[in-house]
Amino acid sequence: MVQFVQHDKAPGRACPVAGASVIDYAATARRLGWGELPAAVRARVAGWTGGRVGSVQLAGGGFTHGFAALVDGPRPLFAKAIALDDPHIAAAYAREVEVLAALPASAPIPALLEHEVVAGWQVLATVPVTGRMPGAPWTVEDARAVHDSCRMSNTVLEAAGPAVVPVAGTMAADWAGFLAGLEGGLEGGLESGADGGGPLTDHGRRPAFLPGWFRGGAGDVLARWILDAASRAPTALAGTTPLNNDLRADNVVIAHAALGGFDAGTAWICDWNFLALGPGWADWVALWPALYDAGLPVAEFTSWELAAGAQEADVDAWLSVLFLYYVQAGSRPPVPTSPELRPHQRLCARQALALLAVRSGC
Repeated sequence: MVQFVQHDKAPGRACPVAGASVIDYAATARRLGWGELPAAVRARVAGWTGGRVGSVQLAGGGFTHGFAALVDGPRPLFAKAIALDDPHIAAAYAREVEVLAALPASAPIPALLEHEVVAGWQVLATVPVTGRMPGAPWTVEDARAVHDSCRMSNTVLEAAGPAVVPVAGTMAADWAGFLAGLEGGLEGGLESGADGGGPLTDHGRRPAFLPGWFRGGAGDVLARWILDAASRAPTALAGTTPLNNDLRADNVVIAHAALGGFDAGTAWICDWNFLALGPGWADWVALWPALYDAGLPVAEFTSWELAAGAQEADVDAWLSVLFLYYVQAGSRPPVPTSPELRPHQRLCARQALALLAVRSGC
């Protein structure tokens, strides 16, 4: 869920891997408007800005319906709000407050400025970052900026340690639970027509959104390779680095100007409500399928410092379990409040599959 208004938006583009419809990641959200907030919430945000709201620009990126906007005034803010009884994202907003309140200020992570429960709503405000979303299309320069910000964040958060950073769990445990909970189990996805389905099927059927060249059954060498790799994820994802654990283009702002001691062009990383411990390279590697799809030089971005010490088998395990997640998520029913979520997940599945096909040599 993007926290900052993205300026200089470029239109979304079709994915050559997917052959699918265009997804404009700067316009995926269906958010509450300023006028839909309770008067008490609007008054509190106005007070935080210095008593006057000049303009409100809703964030177009993200996949949730919560209010999120750049609120201009004597003291510009990026404000977010959701009702405490919202069943979908109230817990995520509360978690975001908890995490941002604890994170050190010496990383390119927008700082929490204000937060309060007002009239039964969770309301928060962070430092506004004026910039643009990367990935439309991805460039080597933007990829490098994100990579370098991941390195900086890792260094700062590792130094702070668990006594300061409120980590709720580990990637290893979380993804072990995902694999254990797959309907039909890992093996269930390899048999065509398997009752109940499995990780590579949708209730016994191969998901139609996967490319035709991928059969996904027991006779598919790549499918077997992916499932074998994914089975290693609980070990591969062991690590002690506090990670964003939800790094996507729409959770990044490339700053137009210097801010908070960081130069213009710095990639600011937002949305930290999935904070978890894992290997320091995991956030960065999660972007590789999109970078590969954009045509960036694979030999270059895979060799940068963050992943230089990673075991290839561990990287393959992470990419494989991500693919399985996106296949499963993309097969679920649409979400009325987030109509672009399922298309996004299906696109991510196809992008990950294309990179895995290259990495596996199958």
